[in-house]
Amino acid sequence: YKPSLGYALEGAGFVWHKFDQSYIPRKGDISVQHNNCHHVEIIDGYDSVTGKVTIWSWGKVYKKLPATRTIDNLQNRMSGYWRKES
Repeated sequence: YKPSLGYALEGAGFVWHKFDQSYIPRKGDISVQHNNCHHVEIIDGYDSVTGKVTIWSWGKVYKKLPATRTIDNLQNRMSGYWRKES
């Protein structure tokens, strides 16, 4: 992570949100894990019935992308997210 990443995202219309328990994943959200931007995941989809979140990830190698997480697993590790607001 470099500060220039945040500036570039903000310049593209993304807004930083600190994670809270009311978070509902939305396609295009950029999730930040581990409170220090160590791990970034882009949300590709969310099924509220099954609680499965489809993600594309940097910082961890998956055998197959996109990967799937449970909503609890995603939220338990999140510190915040960027969301396209404009």
